[in-house]
Amino acid sequence: MNNKNIKKADFDEYQRNIRYKYGFRSFILTMMLLILNMIVVNFYNYATISVQTLFIMVISSIYFTVGVAVKGAYIPFKDKKNYILGSLGLLILGGVNIVIRVVTSTDISFYFENGAFKDSFGGILLGFYLIFTAIITYYSYIKNK
Repeated sequence: MNNKNIKKADFDEYQRNIRYKYGFRSFILTMMLLILNMIVVNFYNYATISVQTLFIMVISSIYFTVGVAVKGAYIPFKDKKNYILGSLGLLILGGVNIVIRVVTSTDISFYFENGAFKDSFGGILLGFYLIFTAIITYYSYIKNK
């Protein structure tokens, strides 16, 4: 093996270790948030069960995505064009999701009822997550080029 292949193998191992590390931490974060959620909903029910679950999943996913992107272990595309297309696709998908949800809603009660988020809020949360992931994907490209 030449020196380039050795460096690539070391970098691949580094990326795998970072992904495992942040994946494990994300799992622990998910468990802690679930326990915290069980305690909080006894005092104040802030959302439906499905939106509560989506909140927890999005928080854990953001932690994982940011962690691996900052450490340079985000799943790389082969060239610049794929990064731009991937980021643009996620950005458009998230934006369209938010626009459709906002346009089809009649008023704020479509998303909130008795001080709690309704299931219809999940689509907006998902749209913001897709936009955030697009930004992190492009950041990962800029950082690692």
